[in-house]
Amino acid sequence: MFTGLRRGEIFKLQDRDLDFHVGLITIRSPKGGKTVSIPMNPVARQTLEGQIAWRNERFPGSPYLFPGRGGGLRTDSKAADRIKQAAELPERFRIFQGLRHH
Repeated sequence: MFTGLRRGEIFKLQDRDLDFHVGLITIRSPKGGKTVSIPMNPVARQTLEGQIAWRNERFPGSPYLFPGRGGGLRTDSKAADRIKQAAELPERFRIFQGLRHH
């Protein structure tokens, strides 16, 4: 929500894509095809730092910030499905797309 990233862009994020010193997130091979960098606001920074700590504890050695099974590339999000169900959102609602345009 605080970056405007697409679901696939979030799932592909790796340590090398974050520059906390300059405050940038690099998006490699986005939908448009050209690698770009976007600013990292304070909320995104805090969220990413927390996610890195969680990932390092649960999946040490994984390069992905939001790892899937065994620390590999995530392809789906069961948590998003549970949130959607609890919020009574329609089945066809695309939660990542909805947050992207919020």
